[in-house]
Formats: sequence, structure tokens, C-alpha cells
Amino acid sequence: MLLKYFYTNLIKLMHLVLIKFHKIIFSLLFFTFVLFISVYTFDKGIVIDDEAWYLFLLKNIPDSVAPTQFFKLFFNFFNGDIYRIRVFNFILELFSIIIFSFGIFRFLKPRFDLLKRDFVSFFIFTFIGFSIFTIPVCGVIYYVTLNRAILLLSLGFLLISFNVKYSYKLFFSLLAGFLVGFQFFIMITTVPVILGLLLLIYVYNIDKWPSVFAFLVGIFLTFTVYFVVVESPAHFWQFEIMPHLSNSANVGYHGAHGFLPMLRWV
Repeated sequence: MLLKYFYTNLIKLMHLVLIKFHKIIFSLLFFTFVLFISVYTFDKGIVIDDEAWYLFLLKNIPDSVAPTQFFKLFFNFFNGDIYRIRVFNFILELFSIIIFSFGIFRFLKPRFDLLKRDFVSFFIFTFIGFSIFTIPVCGVIYYVTLNRAILLLSLGFLLISFNVKYSYKLFFSLLAGFLVGFQFFIMITTVPVILGLLLLIYVYNIDKWPSVFAFLVGIFLTFTVYFVVVESPAHFWQFEIMPHLSNSANVGYHGAHGFLPMLRWV
């Protein structure tokens, strides 16, 4: 009877190990495949979605393409080199996933006694998850890829700030605010996520108000840098805010961000 119990549990254990092994192998294979495709297509003429349009914006830097100004952040940075744009986008994506995974690891470590290898697991599964969400992939910088990277970096830095010394806590909170502040210029409709990040600071940060203040100072620095380096507030208002408000309020406007498409959808 005891022998039967032992063998029964041994079979169950082997079955669980086999399932976990298969999941790990599948995850590693998928991770390797996506990594290979991303690197392999750096210098290939693959256009799956609106990549050509975003490349045009990065190359020509027009005055306004409401409701995003992401391309103005890279003025004279790529000089139309598609290879450099794709490599930069890949490095930014990889770096943002590393910071986010490390933030999750640091946040959960004291609660679940995690090991260093768990950080690698967080990284692989985050990479796979965002690869699935972005298939078919657009391998260039544009508002979606930038928003994703900025949100991952901001959230990662905030999670790291919860378990560091006071001075570092304020630094990481300020850095998170500085990064997420660019949402106002990349895609203003994603700005409400800032409220979620502020709520996260209030709930989980011991030094709530100093961290909130540092976060808001970071956002203020974003506006300062943008209006000093990229374009003036008057130019931003004239070529970004007013055209977008005009198109949105115009019932006869047939653009994707107009009022008429929304009425048709309703």
C-alpha cells in the first residue's frame, strides 16, 4: 500500500516536472525565435503595417501630425537611416523590458523570497508577452513602441524605488515622472495612465508625498526640456493642439480622430 502511494505520487511529480519542462522549453524556443527574427530583419525590406509612414515622419519632421509629435523628439538623430532606427527601437524595447522585469523582481522579492533566476523568468515571459501583443511587429520608432517602452521604464523605476534608500527613492520617482511626462507629446490620449502611477506610489511607497512630489517634478522637467529643446509652447499650441481640437470638433471631418467616425461607431 505504501509502495503504491509512493509510485502514484512519484508519477504525479514527474508529470508536473514534465509539463513545467515543456513550458520552459517552449518559452525559450519562442524567445529565441522572436529575438532572431527581430535581429535578422534589421536590414531587410519588410513593411508589415504603417512602418513606411512612420519612417517618413522621422525623416521629414513635418510641423504637425496631430495627435502625436513623437518624430520631433528624434530631430537629426537618425538622418533617415532605417537600420539605425530599427536597432535603436530594438535596444530601447529590450532595455525597457529589463528594467520592468527587474522592478517586478525587486518588488516581489521580499514578499515571495524570490531567487535571481526568477528575474530571468520575468524577463523572458515579459518579452514573450509583449511580442505576442505586437505581432505583426512594426520594428521602427513610433508612438505605440515609444508609449510601451516609456510605460515599462516608468513602472519599472517606480517598483525599484519602493525598496531602495530614501535618496535613491526620490531619484527613481523623479526619473519615472520625467519619462512618463513625454506621453503628453507622444500620444496625449495615454496621459490618464499617470493617475495610475500616482495611485501606485500612494499605495505602496512608504514615503508617499515626497515621492509624489519628485514624480511631479519629473513631469515638469519633461515640459521644460521639450519646450526648450524641441519646440516652443506657441508652436506646439498652433500646430498640435488647435488642429487636433478643430478636427475633433468638426462633425464633417472624416479623419480617424474626428467626431463623425465616433458618431458612426455609436
